[in-house]
Parts: sequence; structure tokens; C-alpha cells
Amino acid sequence: MPRPINQLPFRNRTNIEKGFELQEIMAENREDQELKFTDFMPPDFKGDGSQTAKEWLEKFNRYMRVHNLSNGIALRRLEYFLTGIAYTWFKNREFDTVDEFMQAFTQQFGRYHSRRAMVDALNGMKLTPGMSVMKYLTDIKDLVDTLGLGPESTLDAFIRGLSPSIQDTLTIIACEDDLEQLVDTVQKLTERDSKTKTTFDIGISQYQQVLSLSIAEINYQMKEFAIRVEKAHDSLALSLTKCRINSE
Repeated sequence: MPRPINQLPFRNRTNIEKGFELQEIMAENREDQELKFTDFMPPDFKGDGSQTAKEWLEKFNRYMRVHNLSNGIALRRLEYFLTGIAYTWFKNREFDTVDEFMQAFTQQFGRYHSRRAMVDALNGMKLTPGMSVMKYLTDIKDLVDTLGLGPESTLDAFIRGLSPSIQDTLTIIACEDDLEQLVDTVQKLTERDSKTKTTFDIGISQYQQVLSLSIAEINYQMKEFAIRVEKAHDSLALSLTKCRINSE
């Protein structure tokens, strides 16, 4: 049953919430009318950090609910509501469901509440132990693309987040201007460092094992020596006793 407009639960609600609630109920009450495409349409989402992804998704959800859209239709209509960076991002990906889109959308545009936060995140990117070089590069590219920066920003951020030892090596071999060569070199360096660490760990383990065996051998030899000393002491005591008896 449609809800009468005069029975709306308006108490403790903001004017915006009241307005949306009123629009929805009016839509429910006009069952004999078809909704227009633009009814409850969310604003265009740019993806440049000037809008909040969570708030936009809430408006898109409202649009889907009021229009009773299926997954397929909702995904097709999305391209009309996305512009700029967000539109480019959307067109370069494929989604089977709206939930899948929302998860990817939130991951891409919902992590940072402002452009300043994105810039700070880009400047703080680091290639950490265990992270693949390609994952590191992809994270940087996503932020650079979202900010609308040039390829030189990707190169600068990539180098800046490397360890000092890798940066020194890159300076020596002079491959800091070619991103493709740079990525390949960093992959080789990280693989080498990983193998070196593994070999070092194995070496330490073997050393500890040998050391444990050596200590066990020393303890055994000491026990044997103590037994021989004790036997020698007993033998000497017996000889002295015999000497006293003979002298008497």
C-alpha cells in the first residue's frame, strides 16, 4: 500500500533526507505513471577527489531502488552518471553485477576523502618486503591516473618508494629514466635480495645445527674425561693402599 504523504516519519530527519523520502513516496503513489530516466538521478561522479564516493553510491543505490533496476540495466546506466577519470576507469573494466562494481568503485575512489589525501598517499607509497613489484607499480598508477597526473609522476613515485640500497644501485647502472627497464631491474634486484636472504637464513640454521652438535660432542667428551679421571683416581688409591700393606 502506498504511504500517505501526511504520515511521513519526518521527526529527527534532515531537510535533504525529508526531501528524498518525500520523492520516493510520491513515486510509490503514482503507480499509474512511469518514472522518467532523470527521476532521482545521481549527480555525475568525476573521480577527482572532489566528491565522496560513499555519498555518491548511496544516491545511486536510491536511484536503483526507486527505478527497480536489474543488474544489467543498472550497469548500462552507470556510464551516463560517470565522467572524467571515473568514466575512463569504468570503461576499462567489466563487471557482472552491481555489487562487484560497488566493491571495485569503493576500493578505487573511496579510500581517500580528498585530492590532498590522494597526493599524500602517492608520496607515501613504499615497496615493502613481500610486496610484488607489479602490485607496487599498479597501486602507483591507479593513484596517478585518479589524480590526472602525467607518466613522469609514476616514474618519480616508483623510485621514491624504493629502498635506499636499490636506489643507489639504479643510480650506478643509470636506468632511472626508462620505466619499463626500471621495473625489470627492480624485479631482478628484489629477487636477488630475496634469494640472498633465504641463503643467509639457511646458513644460520646450519650453523646453529653444527653448533648444537659441537656442544653435545663437548659435553660427551667431558663426561668421558670425568669417568677416566675417576677411574685413575681409584686406581691410584688402590696402588697406594697396596704399597702401605707391603711396607708393613
